[in-house]
Amino acid sequence: MPAKVRCLSSQQGSAILMTLMVLLVLSVLGMGIVGVAGMEFKTSHYDYETQQAQQAADAGVDWGMENIYQVLKQAEYLSMEQLPANLSDEPQWDNRSETSFNTGADTCAVSIGDVIKKPQSSPPHPGTNTCTYEFSSTGTFRGVSKSVTVVVVYTFMGGYNDPDDGNLVARSDFQRGKIKSYKKL
Repeated sequence: MPAKVRCLSSQQGSAILMTLMVLLVLSVLGMGIVGVAGMEFKTSHYDYETQQAQQAADAGVDWGMENIYQVLKQAEYLSMEQLPANLSDEPQWDNRSETSFNTGADTCAVSIGDVIKKPQSSPPHPGTNTCTYEFSSTGTFRGVSKSVTVVVVYTFMGGYNDPDDGNLVARSDFQRGKIKSYKKL
């Protein structure tokens, strides 16, 4: 019996070509999706680092407010007529401007800028006085830094010359500060 010769029809050839084209398009789409996923990962990773740095800066605000309070309520400041214009220059401020803390395997660093006294604001209640200080706090996490500037008001009793005898009425009832303004830099 004679051997049958089988010829490929043109339809079979175009089906193979069509299959190769579909595979090529799917490969290009797959590579695009992998690229987008990689960018999404990098973006979320950077967002995490940014949030950690911002939280460190905010923690530095609380830390700075407490340090100011601890310095100002010391005896030598209670007997002063005027509170210092720049707490950063005071010897009691030494070792209070930088710290770090661990967050799992990583470390956040916090630094407090100069603590500058602002002009006196009006007291909230008769018989009380206030002092206002401004400082910045910078938080750093994995090379990302975020900074904030705050103005903090401290309320206290005393701190004035007695009109009857001219003697200084010592400060007392020194209250922890309240944030008057907060600005991200």
